[in-house]
Order: sequence, then structure tokens, then C-alpha cells
Amino acid sequence: MIKVKLENAMRLHIIDFGILYRFQWPTFIQRIVARDGAPTKIRITRIEFPQLGFRPAAGVEETGRRLADYAQTFNVPFEYNAIAKRWDYIKLEDLMIDRDEFIVVNLPPFFVTCLREALFHFSALFDMLETNAPHEHHERMLIEREIFEKEALNVIACEGWERVERPETYKQWQVRNLRASFM
Repeated sequence: MIKVKLENAMRLHIIDFGILYRFQWPTFIQRIVARDGAPTKIRITRIEFPQLGFRPAAGVEETGRRLADYAQTFNVPFEYNAIAKRWDYIKLEDLMIDRDEFIVVNLPPFFVTCLREALFHFSALFDMLETNAPHEHHERMLIEREIFEKEALNVIACEGWERVERPETYKQWQVRNLRASFM
């Protein structure tokens, strides 16, 4: 998919949400070089959870230096932006998005499943709210802003011990109910 969309793009911005493995980028750089036409400028913004210690971004910055050296061997214009922050603290300005760039977002495999389950969960909650409270109601806006917004952000942007909300699938609930002899 990226290859088809990239055919005419001269500037590519990859936003890479810390998936720990970086092996795909050297091969990707080689494929960019192999295509016809002028070399595409590649910019990677890598987002990784901060490491403990005095230099929380050291690992992600080292990756950038290695990729820059690799791109230079193929004469590929390359730029790297390292962000060592928790996902819920990242702002749009941190990504430095340029309108002239073709943007690709690389996410961890669990993200799509997590997002889908969160959409099902929160759409049910919003349906219940829609039935019981009009849009303009102050209490409804308060519930949406103070409860649902924070819960959704926690489910989508947090992992590990920082993640408090964990919506489960219907099948997971069905198993729980069967074990508890509710069905």
C-alpha cells in the first residue's frame, strides 16, 4: 500500500510509534533508492517510551544516528526526529507535520485491535448517553469531557501499568459469565 501511494511522492514522513524493532527501515530505504526518479526525502519521527535514567531519549536518538548514516550511504535525503514521551503527552506540534509530505503512520500490532474494541465500548456508552441526555445538557458535556475523554485516552494511548481501563470483548465477558455460572 505504501509503495503504491509513494510512487509520486518526493517527501515522505513516517511516524513510527515505538514498536521496538527497527529492522524494516534499512530495507525500506533500499527500496526507495531502487525506484525510478529522484530520491525521496525520508523523515522518520520515532516515538518511544522514555528510558529510565539521565538520558531518557538515548536509545531512540542512537537509532536515528544509525539510520541517518545508512541513508547517507545511499544518498537518500534523511531527517530523524526522536520523541521520548508517553503517548498521551504527545502533541501534534511535536510531530512537525509538513503539508507537502506524504505521511505514513507505523503502529504496533496491538493498536488496531485495541482501537476497535475501544470504539465498540465507547459507542455503546455514547448510545446510552444519547438516549438519556440531550446534546446541549451541561451534565452530558461534563460526562463526555471529564469521564469518557479520559477513559478513551487511557485505553488508546497508555500501556502497561499506566493503563487503567481495559475494555474486553463480548467473548471475554461471555467466558467470565460462564465461569461465574451466570449463564
